Amino acid sequence: RRGTSNLRNNYHFRKMSNCLLLATTLVLAGLLVGLSDADTFLHSPRGSNNRLNGAGANRGNNNRMFDSQNNAKGGYNVGDKNQKSSSEETQFNMHYFQSGKGYASTSGLKGKSLLTIEWTNQHGCSDRDLNCNFVLQYRCQDDTKHQKLNHHTMRNGRQTNTPQFTKTTYTTRARKDYYLNYDSTSYYRGLHESWEWYDKCFKRNRNQ
Repeated sequence: RRGTSNLRNNYHFRKMSNCLLLATTLVLAGLLVGLSDADTFLHSPRGSNNRLNGAGANRGNNNRMFDSQNNAKGGYNVGDKNQKSSSEETQFNMHYFQSGKGYASTSGLKGKSLLTIEWTNQHGCSDRDLNCNFVLQYRCQDDTKHQKLNHHTMRNGRQTNTPQFTKTTYTTRARKDYYLNYDSTSYYRGLHESWEWYDKCFKRNRNQ
């Protein structure tokens, strides 16, 4: 089943105003009663389903940026600015533009921009026998503060390995900074969530 929705006002990375919108963090989850089964594929904006630049029919790493336990043939590769992208700088990023605050749409709304969201959910929904809800989650990052890559910068990367994280315990800030810096040198890998979030998840009691 295909669905559409609109986001008012306001990837592979997409630029929207001065904010990077991460399409691959747009998670549309089909929620069943007592069960979450979310084989959902984003078409507009294009969702990666953990793809990057692979030439095969199946994506190569279902944990590249997030845990995508669904059909390996879904998703979209990042675009190339030239014949073959050899770096993240030569990847083609979709751009979306907002209207000015004085613009009046055909419906009379001033200063409003609409972004159409389209997806396919692999499992059915119904208004009687099978209830489901779609939850839209997204994250933005100010691109002007992250021109230089660091361990917080969201990025596509240029190869498909999972971001590096060393599961370890530490008792001092110095040891934490050591592991953070050690694991954060692989800027050629994609990144949705920072090292600190991986560390918090590792230490959380319910994940033990």
